[in-house]
Amino acid sequence: MLMVALTLVWGCKSDKDNKAYSTFVASEAPDWKVDWTSNDARPSWTDPNPSLFETSMIIMVKLQDELVPYSTDEDIMSVFINNECRAISRPDGEGKDIYFILNIHGNDIDREVLFTLNYYCASLKQLFTVSEEGRYKAEKNYGTDKDYIVPILKGSTKYPVQTQLQVGLPELKPFETSPNDLIAAFVGNECRGVCKPGETLTVYSPQAGESVQLRYYSEQMKGIYTSPHNIQVAGGIQNVMMEF
Repeated sequence: MLMVALTLVWGCKSDKDNKAYSTFVASEAPDWKVDWTSNDARPSWTDPNPSLFETSMIIMVKLQDELVPYSTDEDIMSVFINNECRAISRPDGEGKDIYFILNIHGNDIDREVLFTLNYYCASLKQLFTVSEEGRYKAEKNYGTDKDYIVPILKGSTKYPVQTQLQVGLPELKPFETSPNDLIAAFVGNECRGVCKPGETLTVYSPQAGESVQLRYYSEQMKGIYTSPHNIQVAGGIQNVMMEF
C-alpha cells in the first residue's frame, strides 16, 4: 500500500513538473517590426504609348499604411495587362497620405480583364507584385471618391508565404488584456509579424514549413511572455492558442 501511494504521488508530481510554461522577462514595450529590406533590382518599366490604345481608366492608389514610413520620391508603381506595361506613376502626397495616380491604357478586348499592380519601394529595395485585386474597366475612376487601398504586402517577393494566425487567449491568464498589448511571431530572433490581441496575426515567411514562436507583451505585467511550443506555418489560415 505504501509503495502504491508513493507511486501515485511521484506520478502526479512528475506530470506537473513536466508541463511546459511560457517564460516571462520584464521589459518595456517592445518595438517589434518585420524587416522588409531586400535586394531586388529597380525595374526598368517603359511608359506606354497612348496612341496605341483606344480607352483608359484611372486609379488613385493610396499606399498601404505599413509601407508609408519607407516611401520616398524614388518609388515607382505600374500596372500591367497581359504582361504589357499600361501605366506608370510616381508618389504624390506627404505624411501618412501617399498616393499613386495611374492612367491605365487599354483596348476593347481588355474589358474586365484582371490587371497586375507592381510597386517598387526604393528604400527597401523590394518589388511587390499583386494580381487579382483589380479589373480593367474603360473610362472608370477608382480612388477619387474614397480611398483605394491595395494590399501590396501580399505581393512581397521577400516573404511570398503568408499565414493568417487566429491567436486565442486562455480564460485564465496571469493578467488582464490591455489595448496596448502586443502579439508577435518570431523565427529565431527575427520578427515575422505583429498584431494586437483580437486581431489576425499575419506571419511572413520566405517558404512554407517554418517553425514560429509566439511572444506576448503585457502592459499590465510590464514584460514579455514567450510560448514554450513552436508552431509550423505553411500559408492559409491557422487557429492557435497562446500559452502562459
